[in-house]
Amino acid sequence: MSTSIPEGSTFLLPRPGRPDGFAVVARRVPRGRIVAVYLFSQAPDGAEPGHPFTLPEPGRADARAKLVDYALRDGTWTALGVHPQFVRDQWPFAEVVHYERGRVTVLSVDDRNPTRVVTERPGSLDDLQLLPSLNLLIPEDTERLLDKAPRD
Repeated sequence: MSTSIPEGSTFLLPRPGRPDGFAVVARRVPRGRIVAVYLFSQAPDGAEPGHPFTLPEPGRADARAKLVDYALRDGTWTALGVHPQFVRDQWPFAEVVHYERGRVTVLSVDDRNPTRVVTERPGSLDDLQLLPSLNLLIPEDTERLLDKAPRD
């Protein structure tokens, strides 16, 4: 079974005691329930169901991650719909990082399937901060991920 969440879908992430977070689906897996998302610790001004708002710049994202899509399907995250300003090429999800036993590896992933590794190269500790993890997260992990994100 594949996810029914289209690329360009946007969501509000509830963050009790804080402003809502925001997610943009950049990629989806052809088969399975996995999406690659850009995460923002604060939703753009005016981001509410049924109201137009400006999509944030991808480079301003606090984190990127691969997630199981159940929070997007079950209403835990508030669906805002596919954003009309979403342009797939502006939201790349080409590399992920893997860290094991003190070794950092940067993996290039298939543009149509972010779970399929195409090539790999040695990475650095900087890559751990800059690239999303190879690990698949559950939506509850996004709170921790956004809390750890560096701020301007």
